[in-house]
Amino acid sequence: MFFIHIGRKKAGSSTIQQFLNCNAAALESAGVIYPETERERTRSHRGLVNSLKHAHRGIITATGNLGTREGLDALHRLAVENPDKRFILSSEGFESITEERLRVLAQALSPHKVQVVAYIRSFVDQMPSFYNQQTKSGKNTLDFDEFCRSEDYVTDGFSRIGLWIGIFGYENVRVIALETLSGEHALIRSVLEVVGLRLEEIPNVDPESLKPMNISLGWKSVELVRAAFLEEGRIRIERLRARQRSQDGLSRIKRRNKLKRACRGAAEQLGLAAEKTQYVSAEQARQLWAHYMASVDSLGRSLRQPICLPSPREIGERPFLPSAEQIPMDERTRFAELLAKDLAEGRFPTDATERIVAAVRH
Repeated sequence: MFFIHIGRKKAGSSTIQQFLNCNAAALESAGVIYPETERERTRSHRGLVNSLKHAHRGIITATGNLGTREGLDALHRLAVENPDKRFILSSEGFESITEERLRVLAQALSPHKVQVVAYIRSFVDQMPSFYNQQTKSGKNTLDFDEFCRSEDYVTDGFSRIGLWIGIFGYENVRVIALETLSGEHALIRSVLEVVGLRLEEIPNVDPESLKPMNISLGWKSVELVRAAFLEEGRIRIERLRARQRSQDGLSRIKRRNKLKRACRGAAEQLGLAAEKTQYVSAEQARQLWAHYMASVDSLGRSLRQPICLPSPREIGERPFLPSAEQIPMDERTRFAELLAKDLAEGRFPTDATERIVAAVRH
């Protein structure tokens, strides 16, 4: 039997994958295999997802060094050779697979039984977490309010989960709301319960693997990263319009990765990575919760069973809209100095460094 954990994004996926990856041998001794197929370089089965997404274009991705057919055949053989075992696949990327590719996956895993599990999270919590993730990775330069108005992944009404219900059947899809979980290691205990295990049954669990992963950065770190990438984006657009090539010999991806690492390093040195503040306004919280409730209700009808949620917590007025301008000047100045030093050592273009540092400082 296959269990497929499909996400959602910013709903504990990294924590689940870290646990499964670190304790794969112990899990196998308890009867559950976390297949190595197409997860050689990552904690998750992102390689399998990428191969599924791109196979129709004839593309083999960096993380998926097996083709779709070979990867799926390997999973099928693994199940045939281990009829007494259960198998769990995990990647939040599964959620975004098209209906056509989902049918390929379903056919490849047949006749083995498949149970799909998705974790959902209140939009009130997921929206700022998704903003944090997209911003710290350099993908978003909008402020939080603009991001809320333009972002539709968080609030899409679980339409992507609906595709899995349509193909695998409502009786084979389980949806768990994070708000319903409580207690020590609740998320890990929950996913183990899905595959029929208890945490206490797994021998020699790595204590580090029980810690939450990919947690949100503090607001100062995030907003300084946003300011840096906002200026980097302006520079890139200007160069494109002028048809200028960078003189540093680095690809755009490598330059952005250098900038991201330099920003994160400066923030950590200054101790800015942990300081939290409220992003969601009281009105946004009311709207997001109402939309979440309506989406959960609709999803419950598709699953033919209600998804019970706790009462929403009270959200007070937001003290301010987080931005780099809200950070004290002395902290911005020290951050800019560390950033300039790191970028200079990393062969980042001098003119770009000067503009990004000035934008962060002022």
